Amino acid sequence: MDWKRFSMTGFKNKRPITRMYATMIALLVIVSLTGFIDRGKSVTLVADGTTRQVYTHAVNEQALMRENNIDMGDYDEIDVSTQKLADGSYVKVRRAIPVTLEYRGRSSRSIRPSTIPRK
Repeated sequence: MDWKRFSMTGFKNKRPITRMYATMIALLVIVSLTGFIDRGKSVTLVADGTTRQVYTHAVNEQALMRENNIDMGDYDEIDVSTQKLADGSYVKVRRAIPVTLEYRGRSSRSIRPSTIPRK
């Protein structure tokens, strides 16, 4: 066997290895760039009496509320027009308000979500 043909970097003919490295680098660049593709969505958000069109990268309703600095109470609800938050979704925040029911001298107090905006 002719040991002069071998070296630490491979065979004397380095073209196949150079092509392989170039192909691997190109694939690495392509794969890494796909992670930076914009996956944002345009959503209509109705909260506290205001309607606004927002552009978001949020994956769910809670993340959308955090991105837009909307504090949610324990009994507040979020209504979304689609199953998952998607481009063109309509998101509405329903704030909870205390309700007192009186019937035949007895009263009952509960907290219910409402469509009335909080001031």
